Amino acid sequence: MTDIDKLLKDLTKSARSEPIPQVDVRARVIATLADRPRPASLDPVPIACVGLALTTAVAVLIAFWPAWQDLSEPWIAYLI
Repeated sequence: MTDIDKLLKDLTKSARSEPIPQVDVRARVIATLADRPRPASLDPVPIACVGLALTTAVAVLIAFWPAWQDLSEPWIAYLI
């Protein structure tokens, strides 16, 4: 056994016998979380505009889907 192996084994024995140091970080974490600014609430106007745009898009899709299906049919040229 080399000196390095013996030294490492001695270090492991002493490390296993020593108590684990207790570190309390709760106060620092709570202070850090308390210092962070809260995000502002969302503005309802853009959300309403997006909702209106989606509703309009769905209504247009529902209204013109049958016409698109008819016009994109390959056999429609023979029916006109």
